[in-house]
Amino acid sequence: MQNFAKHSTRIATLFGLLALSCASVNAQLIQLGSRPEIKKLEAPATGKAGEAVNITVSATEGSAWCGLLLEYGDGNTDQIKINDENKFPVTVSHTYAKGGKYTIKASGVDITTHKNCKSDASSKIVISAPKKAAKSKPAAAPAKPAETK
Repeated sequence: MQNFAKHSTRIATLFGLLALSCASVNAQLIQLGSRPEIKKLEAPATGKAGEAVNITVSATEGSAWCGLLLEYGDGNTDQIKINDENKFPVTVSHTYAKGGKYTIKASGVDITTHKNCKSDASSKIVISAPKKAAKSKPAAAPAKPAETK
């Protein structure tokens, strides 16, 4: 019985090591390939509130999928999965509600099975406020008819 316990412990240890090895191999399979590295974020220098602006993010070619985070500087963000169907360069449009100075940032983020894209890039944009409608002067009161005597 003592030999059985001794061998059972060794077998359990071997199965444990085998399980760890398999987990390590699976993790490495998911990580195979090089993730793209964000190189440039292009946006216009100016725009108008209420009108869409186009933003383009370019990166080095990579053989692995990755997750891209776009922060527009106004509290809004987009997460984009870069894969076989959605490749760099990525162009998105965004509409700012108010005028102001904003910093747009592209960086990597883990999205489900997509590891983060490498590096980051940013650009500044100045959004002008929408023009206020000109106040019109109230119409002049009609002239009184001349009195006749």
